[in-house]
Amino acid sequence: MMRTLAAGALGALALVVATSATGSSAQRSKVSGKVTIVAKWTADEQKSFEAVLAPFKKKNPGVNVKFTGVGDNITQVLSTRSPAGTRRTSARSRSRGS
Repeated sequence: MMRTLAAGALGALALVVATSATGSSAQRSKVSGKVTIVAKWTADEQKSFEAVLAPFKKKNPGVNVKFTGVGDNITQVLSTRSPAGTRRTSARSRSRGS
């Protein structure tokens, strides 16, 4: 289950980078920006996700990735993280049976 969730979140992150990269492969290697991931995962799940995220960070050093595990407070955290009048983009990944 954790691998499915981590793969979904990492896939969403890769999609963000892929859609911002255009032109030749030399140009794509210079992708930069900031991605913030807020997820329910904490403790061992967070460590597992960060292990999945590490190769992405290494391959894309110009992308600042910040991951925060918030446990069961995810709804409250997401509602307070986006100031009024700003645009928040979110992706949601569910495991089978959820």
